[in-house]
Amino acid sequence: MKTTTLAAALLTTLGLSFAAAPAMAYEAGDWLIRGRIINVNPNDDSGTLTVNGVDQGTKGVSVNSDTVPELDITYMIDKNWGMELILGYSNHTVKG
Repeated sequence: MKTTTLAAALLTTLGLSFAAAPAMAYEAGDWLIRGRIINVNPNDDSGTLTVNGVDQGTKGVSVNSDTVPELDITYMIDKNWGMELILGYSNHTVKG
């Protein structure tokens, strides 16, 4: 599953890179609004699950990944610095 998602993300990125607009210089006061597809892939490495020192018999906790659309809005403070607001929502299932 992770390999398929990664391959799809890489192919999408490669395809979109050919359609990208030429590089532009931004100035203070400019607003940038962009849409992207992101993959949230939590690091779910964990040890044995225990509660109050009692082993629960599981091999740890696992969290699934999620690929979601994302919208970001950037306000350029000057030509080199901007403030970015990222709007996205990912849903995860935690098992343990």
